[in-house]
Amino acid sequence: MIHPDHIFLTVCYAFWVEPEEIWGPSRNIMLSEPRKITAYLLRKHTEMTLSDITLYLNRSDHTTCIYWLRTVEEKLRGGIYRSLVSKIEENLLSDEETLSKASDLCRRHPVLQEGPRHSRNWHRLQWVLQRLPGEEVPISGAGPAESGRPIETNN
Repeated sequence: MIHPDHIFLTVCYAFWVEPEEIWGPSRNIMLSEPRKITAYLLRKHTEMTLSDITLYLNRSDHTTCIYWLRTVEEKLRGGIYRSLVSKIEENLLSDEETLSKASDLCRRHPVLQEGPRHSRNWHRLQWVLQRLPGEEVPISGAGPAESGRPIETNN
């Protein structure tokens, strides 16, 4: 089983996007396609449920993940899309650089950064990531909400 952070970073590098952009609210096709492919690869290479995948990608409803998976499976019937996904899967198995950077990724996740202020999602995402192989997820509840600092927003 491959760790979700490794899959996520491999897709980000393939599409030249930052993880925060995919976790963000944008519905731009340059961000939604990598998000769909990430969901497909997470479902294929991990034991994450649909709810876990949507939470990991900072979305709220598992039906969104169902839509992503159906869309990718339909597009995989075409040659170009299939070759793109297979190239990303090849990189998953061979890319040591991405694997080393994946260990720091969970600290950048928006739900984990907000800490227990996002209580249900924060605890659920920590639980999901703790079950997976690889690096340990920080369990301390000292996110920005508990540190006494105001949470920064991009207004």
